Amino acid sequence: METNFLILADKQLHTDLLSLPIKDSLHIYYAPDHEAAVSWLNYGSPDIAILDADRTECTANGAGRIKIFDKIIEHSPHCMVILMISAQGRKKIHEVQLFQAFDIFEKPVNPGELRSTINRAIRKLKLRSEIKKHSPNLGHTGPNGSIIGQSRAIQHIKRTVQSIADTSASVLITGESGTGKEVVARAIHEQSANKSHPFVIVNAGAIPENLLESELFGYERGAFTGAVKAKPGKFELAEGGTIFLDEIGSMSPSLQCKILRAIENREIERLGAIHITPLNVRIITATNKDLCSLIKRNQFREDLYYRLNVIKIYLPPLRDRIADLPLLAEHFLRKFTLREHKDIRTISLAAMEVLAVYSWPGNVRELEHVIERATILCNTPQIDVENLPPEIAGNLVCHNLESHRFTDAVNEFKKLLITRTMEETDHNKTKTARKLGLNRTYLFKLIKELELD
Repeated sequence: METNFLILADKQLHTDLLSLPIKDSLHIYYAPDHEAAVSWLNYGSPDIAILDADRTECTANGAGRIKIFDKIIEHSPHCMVILMISAQGRKKIHEVQLFQAFDIFEKPVNPGELRSTINRAIRKLKLRSEIKKHSPNLGHTGPNGSIIGQSRAIQHIKRTVQSIADTSASVLITGESGTGKEVVARAIHEQSANKSHPFVIVNAGAIPENLLESELFGYERGAFTGAVKAKPGKFELAEGGTIFLDEIGSMSPSLQCKILRAIENREIERLGAIHITPLNVRIITATNKDLCSLIKRNQFREDLYYRLNVIKIYLPPLRDRIADLPLLAEHFLRKFTLREHKDIRTISLAAMEVLAVYSWPGNVRELEHVIERATILCNTPQIDVENLPPEIAGNLVCHNLESHRFTDAVNEFKKLLITRTMEETDHNKTKTARKLGLNRTYLFKLIKELELD
């Protein structure tokens, strides 16, 4: 891996860096002054920059060396800036810059510690590169269609998915809107032997009734006014794979009858066709409605219900599995920082506490939108309470969650934050405490309480 370095410090640091036993290929640019650094930024993009914050002698245009910090972040938001500073020079730096810095060294700098920090920065660059390779696949699911979460409910669902993935049984997924029913359906498909075949989604509640039949079954040329050429339906497009019928409870009784016939006979017929097409797809359906109540009101066919409900999976609302919130929030943060090209590293404990006590009427979908909004608005490496929507940030005294759910979520986030920071500092607890802004003794206490040893 090639890494671009920008050094704005004493010439000796350039010499020392070249002698460091670092395995990766380094392209090092030494800038003797502010103008040279700015000039290099016009054609180069640093991955890592080392700045001596004390060297602030003015140049011809009146700009001090430390001003290059803001230029670098503006030009290369993902650049990791390492600051070297004296106790007196620390007063000259803005708090925002201190917060944005990847690491800070008080002079004189220990070469071993500098080498360790550089290697840590390079490891982070490699991890970021790997994440980018897989970023198009980031959704609600993890690798290989895995479902994100470790609450008891999600663990049970994961086991169920693994058990049924390689069967052909129909699956009915129930739960409130926004809980991630499509995620579970996709996980079943991705863990099945037919994962190389299509996964086709049909949202029955979003398609007008008069168009839904032709969308599902397709039509022949001339089947109706405007049908100038034949079109295959979603069932045909899913051949060999999986069709996911979302909001099945919104379908009319007449269309329900045709779907039942297709399932029973394992064949479909395009509108206006004179021949039958064999049906070779797995059917997964989902609804946020109570189908049993609809059956009693003659709004849903009982025979279709039993055909679809061979395997039933209930996906609980986010408020009932709040311990999954930190993992989901971290996942969405990673997704949107990649998309927006931002280097936001974490969500503050205060912000996570606010998220943990919110009731989440929109469930996981609402959380995703909240993290997306926060990522866009955040201009620091950490999302804080001020980046959250007012209706959530002002909700601390208006929640109805049980205290143990809140504690589970906060403890889970503490584990994630401490574990990740420990990895970044090569398990140096003193540095970890400093980066987290914690008292060293309190960090040891947390590690013991959270069983991280």
